[in-house]
Amino acid sequence: MSELLILVVICLSAVLITLLAWWLRYRLFIRRVKLLVEEGYVKELLDLLHKGEGLIRVLVKKGLIKRVLDEAFDSGFFDDFLWLCNVSGIFDDRYFLLREGAAVVAVDVETLWLEGRKLVREFGAYFVSRHSFKTCCIRRVFRGDVDVAFLNKLFLYVKPLCVLGHNIVRHDIPLLESIGVNLRGCVLVDTLILSLIAVPELPSHSLEYLAHHYGIRYKLHDPVEDARASFVLSMFLVRELRRKGLLDLACKIPLPDLSGLTSLVDLYSRMYGSFSASKVEVLSALKHSTKMPTQLRVIPLVESHSGRNVWIPKRVKCVDEKHITGLIDSKDYWGAVAALILASAYKAGFLDFEELCFRCSIIRELHDAIVRIGRLFVEEPNVTEVNTVPAKYLKEFLVRVKKAGLMYDEIVLDRA
Repeated sequence: MSELLILVVICLSAVLITLLAWWLRYRLFIRRVKLLVEEGYVKELLDLLHKGEGLIRVLVKKGLIKRVLDEAFDSGFFDDFLWLCNVSGIFDDRYFLLREGAAVVAVDVETLWLEGRKLVREFGAYFVSRHSFKTCCIRRVFRGDVDVAFLNKLFLYVKPLCVLGHNIVRHDIPLLESIGVNLRGCVLVDTLILSLIAVPELPSHSLEYLAHHYGIRYKLHDPVEDARASFVLSMFLVRELRRKGLLDLACKIPLPDLSGLTSLVDLYSRMYGSFSASKVEVLSALKHSTKMPTQLRVIPLVESHSGRNVWIPKRVKCVDEKHITGLIDSKDYWGAVAALILASAYKAGFLDFEELCFRCSIIRELHDAIVRIGRLFVEEPNVTEVNTVPAKYLKEFLVRVKKAGLMYDEIVLDRA
C-alpha cells in the first residue's frame, strides 16, 4: 500500500513539475516576445517563434499576434509573415496580397519643401490582389533608406501588373525614383490623361473634382485616400471609354502613360463581369434655315454645344477610327491620344475646340498634339446658322457678323 502511495506521489510530482516547467516556459516566451517587439528586434523575434512554433497560438489568446504580424510585415519579412498567418490562423488583407500578388497598385506621394527642394514626406498605396480582389492599404512616413528598401522589396514580392495614380508620370514616379524606389519595368496608367480621354467634356480633371463628380468620398491630401480614390476613379473611366466605344483604341496606344491600360481593363472585366457597351447616342445637329435669325441669345457659360444653332469659333468634327489607327501605326502616339480625345468629346456632344485645347494644356505634349491634330478634325461654323453664342466668344462672333454685313434686331442675355 505504501509503495502504491509513493508511486502516486511520484507521478503527481512529475505532472506538477511538467506543468510548472511548461508554465515557466510560457511566461518566459511571452516576456521575451514582448521585449523583442518593443525593442524592434524583428529577426530575433522570428527566430524565437520558429523555435517555439507550438506557442504561437498563445500569442493569439494574449492578443499579441497582430503586433507580431505588423512587425514582420513592416520589416519586409514577407515569407515569415505568411508562415505566421498559416500557423496562427489569422488571415488579413496583407496575407492575400502577398500570397496572390498584386493585380494593380494605386500610389500617391505627399511632399514637403526643404531648403528649396521637394522631398517625399509620405507614401500611400492601395493594392488589389490578383484573384480574390482583396484590397490592402500601405502607408509609410519616409525616414530614410529603410523605407525605400521596404518599398522595393514589397514591389518585387507582389509584382503588380499595373501601377496607377493621378498625374503619377510627371509627379509621383519621378519623385519616388529620385529617392531610390525602383519602378522600372512597371506598366503605368495615369488617370489624369485617362480622364482627359474618357471625359474631356468635364470642366476640370483634378482628382478632387472627378471624385466629386462620380461620388467618390475620400479625405483630401491623405496619400492612402488619394490612392484609393485614383483606383476607384480608374474603374469609372474604363466604363466611360467602353460606353463610348473607344476602349479598344485606347488600349492600342503604346504610350508610357497608358501602358498598363490592358491590365486594368482585364481587372475591370474580372471584377465587374463582361460589360456590353451600348451604342452612344451623339446629339444630332439642329437643322436651321439659312435665313439670319433676328434675335441673338447670349449664354454666360461654355456648355457642351452640339447644336448648330450655337456658335463657337472652332467646332470638333467626327473623327474616323481609321485616322486614330493610322496615327498609332505611324508611331505618332501623342497625335493618336489627341485624336482619341477629339473623338470622345464629339461623342459626348462637347464640340468647343478652343475650350478643349485649354483643358489639355495641363500636359504640354498633349496640348501641342491636339492643336496640331485639330486642323484635320475641326470646322469653322457659319455665323448665319446660329442664334446662340457663349459670352466668352461674343466679341469675336460680332466681328465676324459685321464682316458678313449682317445685323440682329435684338440681343438677349440668358442669365439662367
